[in-house]
Amino acid sequence: MKQWKKALLACGALVAIHLCALSWAKAQVRDHIAARGLEWGHQLLQTATLLQQLQLGHEGHASEVQHISLNGAELRLQTGSVKRTAHLGLPDLSATLKAHCRNVGTDVGEEKPIFEAPIIEWLGSDEGFVYCLRPRQRWSVEALQNIFAAFEESLDLTEWGDFQGAYFRASQESIAFVTVETVRGLVPAEMFPARSDAPGENFAELPGPPGRRLLSVGHQGKVALTVHASELEARAALTQYQKGLAARGLSINRAGGPHGGALALVARSKEEAFVVVARPAETGSQMTIARLPH
Repeated sequence: MKQWKKALLACGALVAIHLCALSWAKAQVRDHIAARGLEWGHQLLQTATLLQQLQLGHEGHASEVQHISLNGAELRLQTGSVKRTAHLGLPDLSATLKAHCRNVGTDVGEEKPIFEAPIIEWLGSDEGFVYCLRPRQRWSVEALQNIFAAFEESLDLTEWGDFQGAYFRASQESIAFVTVETVRGLVPAEMFPARSDAPGENFAELPGPPGRRLLSVGHQGKVALTVHASELEARAALTQYQKGLAARGLSINRAGGPHGGALALVARSKEEAFVVVARPAETGSQMTIARLPH
């Protein structure tokens, strides 16, 4: 009898430990993503839109899934838009996305899962987001033990399931959106550092831009796009960077934006061309650099 009691106590302790671990992991998702949900949504939409406009590789057409790396994480992105009507606004779209998050699918079994997918959402007057973590399997005691061991080593939230969601932005006539699904590498604390460079790489062919790297996007094994924040105002940042490009032997074609808006240039080497756009920001400026298609 004592052995049974000990076994039950041990099992109960194991379950309690892993339930606490799961609650902690869900809190990590909420803390890291909720705090930067809008920022991440802006970056995802900007990235997906630029990749479409530049038609990198054979992808880039509307509604096609784009496989990219973003600040060290491997993602699938898809953009689109829907007509805004009296019966379809931001609350309706948000509710649909939440319902999709709650539907864990048949791959985790017919029974109701022990835990529903944690949802992080925010809805404003003209933009919003819904992100969730969907389990790939039923979270049994044995599964939780294996998941937690893997997560403890990697701190990758995709050990717990598939991180999915969408950011959406409304205009008077339509609602643009970008959906995202992580493949692996979702470590938010590392992906979006507060002061240091974001993970990833700059273009090896170009000098380092002024300021801190916010975004590094890879496509088909090559750096496709980077975004940098600088304390310099946009015109000064672009002028400084132009000198570095010229020192590398690249030819420069420069264009100015109206009324102090975006400033841009195209830098060309013998093999490739790059577009550089500097925009005013709340503090200083942001510079986006993208590889142009051949």
